[in-house]
Amino acid sequence: MAKTVAGRLATAAALAVLAVAALAGTAAAAPAADPAAGPPGSAEAEAGAEAGTRTETETGTDACPNGWSTETTVWFGPPRVDTGIPNPGGPDGCTLLDRVWKREPFSSHAGFVFAVRAAADEFVTAGRLSARDRARIVLAAARTHVGGPRDESIPNTCDRRLAIQFDDGPSHYRTETLRILREKQVTGVFMDTGTRVLANPQFARFQLAEGHELLNHTYSHANLNQVLTSEGPDGVRREILAAQAAFASVGAPISFQGIRPPFGAANAQVRQIIADMGYTAYMTRIGTDDWVPERTAQEISDAIVEQLYPGAIISLHDGPYDSPAGPGTNGGLALLIDAARERGYCFGTVDRHGDVVADRLVPTKRPIPVVENPVPYAPLIFPGEPPEPYVILD
Repeated sequence: MAKTVAGRLATAAALAVLAVAALAGTAAAAPAADPAAGPPGSAEAEAGAEAGTRTETETGTDACPNGWSTETTVWFGPPRVDTGIPNPGGPDGCTLLDRVWKREPFSSHAGFVFAVRAAADEFVTAGRLSARDRARIVLAAARTHVGGPRDESIPNTCDRRLAIQFDDGPSHYRTETLRILREKQVTGVFMDTGTRVLANPQFARFQLAEGHELLNHTYSHANLNQVLTSEGPDGVRREILAAQAAFASVGAPISFQGIRPPFGAANAQVRQIIADMGYTAYMTRIGTDDWVPERTAQEISDAIVEQLYPGAIISLHDGPYDSPAGPGTNGGLALLIDAARERGYCFGTVDRHGDVVADRLVPTKRPIPVVENPVPYAPLIFPGEPPEPYVILD
């Protein structure tokens, strides 16, 4: 690996040690894990997660399931114009942005601005938005191209919303993944590893600028259950904090404290450690064995599509950390996005609570980066070789 990459690895590890020391004694106590909740991925665990994250509304019914979060700001695009105003929610669970985008596709730019004005007026009347913020929101809408001849947006509003996450990267395959997401206008949730971000930091910086999420998949793609056994709770914390420090060290701070433990390996004690650190663990998802090199694009797509349900998080791999697989996932990604849309689904992202929420990808004009330094891999468990350049870590 290049000397500069090795230097970044050492720096991130040192930062993680300091972070663990600072964290010790300051982490707030979290409720004990419920042993009746079942293991990660079990029916009991999934039912508990669903019950714990369902949107609470004043009417008792969420009229906009997996809709726009009240934790985002009111923004429109293309081009992206962000007001900085918190997205107000209504008593039925629908936010201002839900009200606006439910009217798409818009017949004209004027029609879009009218929809924004009508939604803003509704929230002003309800006492949930000030007249001043209403004016700023309408002005922001007028500055965009939405609904006009220069608007090339793909409609992305429905009541059956999904999110797509990518584990293990960034690898050689990230360039094509980003190209597909740009073409399809779908937000990616990238659960990246610290070692690979340090090796090719241009991807993490681009992802954030493009509008994707950058979350944690540990520093070295570690099985956290095994780390707990061999190194104790501080070892688990080091793996998580080293990845977070690695992201920050290359100018790509984590989007929020979310993590997908590698292999889905997180027993009750590991999940408690993660929660005590202020992290949300994304355990419930639908996926397939796309890490097997022989899997074709069609097989991967079909396996995912037959599992779809509203609010699902689709899990794929970006150059699996211990496998030469990858081309099948790239091809399957494009196929499954099209197939899901044909079935009435649309795409969003995840929030810090672990829920799927609405989002829109407004692509930039920036060139999509390519691999510049060797991509780190663990010893491969399948025959074959990843694309060059790569390096096998001990």
